[in-house]
Amino acid sequence: MKQAPLLKPGDRIGIVSPARFVEPAEIEAAIRWLRIKGFIPVTGKHVFDRSGQFAGDDSSRAADLQQFIDDP
Repeated sequence: MKQAPLLKPGDRIGIVSPARFVEPAEIEAAIRWLRIKGFIPVTGKHVFDRSGQFAGDDSSRAADLQQFIDDP
């Protein structure tokens, strides 16, 4: 079984919203905490989009998730 290496300060952490929409205030605390721990939070291009109760349309949410899956 392959296991990803442990995260270390300076690593980037992708933040996506693959389901319901989020307001920026909802993740600000998480972003601050990640920065305090030395990580670099990176939000997906569509993380704050909104389509009804969802965070943008299906293809936008999938694109954000796939972007970070593909990012080493």
